Amino acid sequence: MEEFRMNYPIPHLESILLLGAIIFPLGFGSNLSLLFGKHNSGSLREGLLGTVGAYVIIVALVLMIQPAAILDFHAPTSFWWYIAAPLIGIACIGLEYLVGMGILYLKTGTLVTRAGVHHTYTGPSKISFFDVLFIVLFVIGEELLLRQMLYRILANDFELAIGLVIAVCVLVYALNHVTFGVQSMIGKLFSGFVYVMVYQLAGLAVIIPILAHITQNLSLLTLARRK
Repeated sequence: MEEFRMNYPIPHLESILLLGAIIFPLGFGSNLSLLFGKHNSGSLREGLLGTVGAYVIIVALVLMIQPAAILDFHAPTSFWWYIAAPLIGIACIGLEYLVGMGILYLKTGTLVTRAGVHHTYTGPSKISFFDVLFIVLFVIGEELLLRQMLYRILANDFELAIGLVIAVCVLVYALNHVTFGVQSMIGKLFSGFVYVMVYQLAGLAVIIPILAHITQNLSLLTLARRK
């Protein structure tokens, strides 16, 4: 019996497989969420459990196959990025709000200025420390996968032009918010562009978009809990 051999190796096969794993983690997270659905008490952390679990599994997978994609951390080009990061996160809330207003105006011809926060943050009856912790873990996972790892694989392994790398990162980030609705997904195109540009301009220091993104999400949580 002849031994099977691949005579024509596929270029970048390892990187292609990694892309397949990281490009739509939300789908994997949704499947994991079904496993916990029957025991979900309605808390925020249990709503995020599947997605956070998916991020942990995918990050662990990448650490085994291509650890540099996770561990290749850079310091920001300036200390001022640490101060700017929270302001950028808050600015992204305003940016998405303006985009949403513009979309509603185009659809209805009416200027709607009142906006709501997604039920993920408004639904739970109370918020605990662990809920906040899961938001932070969710953001860290999202930034590692859809910012650092995706950017690094496209730019380093596939050697794509930086403009194309940025475009793909923005599109993938937006598509991973499709369950929030088309309007939200369009808003994420704009905030995703801001975050990937911050990542690039800060010297590929993923800690900066992480801090900005955490600020955005925790600020939205605070707004959602206002009575």
